Amino acid sequence: MFSALSGLHVSPTKSHLILSKFAQHNRNRLLGGVGFQEGHLPVRYLGLPLIASRLFLSDCKPLLSKIDSRIRGWRGLQLSFAARVQLIKSVLMSLNIYWAMAFIISKGVIREIEKRLRSF
Repeated sequence: MFSALSGLHVSPTKSHLILSKFAQHNRNRLLGGVGFQEGHLPVRYLGLPLIASRLFLSDCKPLLSKIDSRIRGWRGLQLSFAARVQLIKSVLMSLNIYWAMAFIISKGVIREIEKRLRSF
């Protein structure tokens, strides 16, 4: 009915069904009914990890590595102090804000981010 009304179609080869521990007793019936593969957490969606627990430092490694790679790319450029400040405010802080809109980022991760930004 959804595809008839919207014109959109679900792709079973790209879709996964992630079940909670409370739905395990209906696992075979659910997987057979929708035709999806069974998926497991954590998965990435729009660049963010989807996890079932609180966010740990290890879950934020992709954010820290993305910040590091951006800074590494800018290190070779002869940028003024004002240009570096502008890059930090517009690019690097936007990465942090994007993650913060989805998760409560721990103080340890925020300290790591600030340490990288200060060193740049």
